[in-house]
Amino acid sequence: MSTASRIHSAEDSSPGRVLGRIDEAICAFDDEWQITFVNDRAATILEQTPNELLGQEIWETVPSITETAVGEQLRDAISTGTPARFERYDNKFGRLFRVRIYPDAEGATVCFSDITGMTERVQELKETAQRLTTGLKQTDAGVWEIDPETGAVVWTESMASLISVDPDSFEGTVEAFLNYVHPEDRSTVGAAVDHAVENETGLNQEFRVIRADDTQRWVEIRAETVDLGVVLVD
Repeated sequence: MSTASRIHSAEDSSPGRVLGRIDEAICAFDDEWQITFVNDRAATILEQTPNELLGQEIWETVPSITETAVGEQLRDAISTGTPARFERYDNKFGRLFRVRIYPDAEGATVCFSDITGMTERVQELKETAQRLTTGLKQTDAGVWEIDPETGAVVWTESMASLISVDPDSFEGTVEAFLNYVHPEDRSTVGAAVDHAVENETGLNQEFRVIRADDTQRWVEIRAETVDLGVVLVD
């Protein structure tokens, strides 16, 4: 299929019309690096209209990335057929972008999202967790948070102390946390945590944990939904 045909097909297709309206920036190009699709969000970031961008070579449209890590990632993704994901700070816009590259037989699709606010929120959560840790040192309570996108779990020192484990030995996954939950409560707690993360709801539940010294302890879990996951206070 010619570049012109692919451009026409992308513009006229129902998925193309839908992608044109979503908030994430999306740009597709063929094996000759010519842009075959660009949605409104991507066009706004690139400071041109979609019609102006169609047919342009990506290296001419964004020459600043040609000899950078971004350009290298694009070329590697195309040559190996392996998807890529990375983050890049753009000095021109003063923003941090998360970039995902999906190669296919005819070229690649690139999705990029402005995550500047997200990283600022991460820092806020870290500062909040630190304040909570300080405030909870004299109590039998701990805090941990889940990243719903990666499934990663971050514990505060107070949480590790509650379970009686070394913070550095924690593997950082929900499964690792559930290993400390009593076997009879494990499936119920796991389902409740999954539901809270997936549906962005709160959580309040009692269950038993088996500490590192093999002692059993009843705990209450209280969860609050935030932008990046669920903060759980035991």
